[in-house]
Amino acid sequence: MLTCPKTLGQRSPGPSPTKLRLVVLREFIWEICNLYRETGIEQAGFLLGRVEGGEALAEAMLLGKNIDNSPTSFAIDPQAVIEAIRLEEEGVTEIIALIHAHPCGPEPSAKDLKGWEAWPIPWVIVSANDCSARAWCGKEELELEVIGTQTLFGDK
Repeated sequence: MLTCPKTLGQRSPGPSPTKLRLVVLREFIWEICNLYRETGIEQAGFLLGRVEGGEALAEAMLLGKNIDNSPTSFAIDPQAVIEAIRLEEEGVTEIIALIHAHPCGPEPSAKDLKGWEAWPIPWVIVSANDCSARAWCGKEELELEVIGTQTLFGDK
């Protein structure tokens, strides 16, 4: 699991996430944005993939039911959390970020910052207003590149 340092100067194992570039498929951003628009409920889950050099490549997205059933907060169904951890422990993939949709802009809310203390991994926040996305380690913004499928997987 890719982790973020909780305080400035604290190091995490592997590449520093604040220097790491997250690469996410446009389809994942659109999917979570459109699910929020359809349901009016915050959507959340995990981006799964691999870390290579200075990049974390999101190859899959595992969404979980929002058991808060709220437009402004989320709690991911524990079964989805268990599944993401199982896939990582089996060596199938790595959890590279938590992703969720906001009803407003893609900046972390006070609730997000509190939640990040429990899950100090990169967070990708998607705005349901315009489907824009930004990545964060707490209050520190990360580099996020949103790309089409063919760019990530080398298809033409």
